[in-house]
Amino acid sequence: MTLQVGILLALAAAPITDDNWRQHPVVRDVRRVQDEVESLRDMARLKRKRRTFDSCTRFQDDISRTLYTDRGGVPRLYTRSAVSDDTAVNIKGYYDAKARLRYLLVDAGAANATAMRIRIYFDTDGQRLWETRELFTGPGYPFPDPWPDKWIARDAAGAFANPVDCAAAAP
Repeated sequence: MTLQVGILLALAAAPITDDNWRQHPVVRDVRRVQDEVESLRDMARLKRKRRTFDSCTRFQDDISRTLYTDRGGVPRLYTRSAVSDDTAVNIKGYYDAKARLRYLLVDAGAANATAMRIRIYFDTDGQRLWETRELFTGPGYPFPDPWPDKWIARDAAGAFANPVDCAAAAP
């Protein structure tokens, strides 16, 4: 093993912290997946399916779901938009070539002028590596922290196909 490879492996094994997360090799690997998926979408190499829903006027109701799959039918991007009386969330899940969720991007807003972004990074085993929150405007809103696992679509195709459950309270 060369010295350079050994250093990279040591960096990848180092814990992710507030100081290093932007440059951490594992997070950078997740970003490469995101960049790849965005590039495929921009080049129109992903097939798009979209579902829209009438609101159930409950806590958080899906208004749309969009699934992007590659030529082999593998989900690569799953988006979901949901609203409530005083909030709205747009969620994008980025999946690698094996349909594993690697990155979740949540843009959330509230009627009190809050706008925030939540980023969640996952390893190839689906384990949550790191979560960040960025408040852009407003006083903030009590969106769940950390973002609940039950609101994370690890199975994009299944989540896309699921019926809207008006009795469930989920963003």
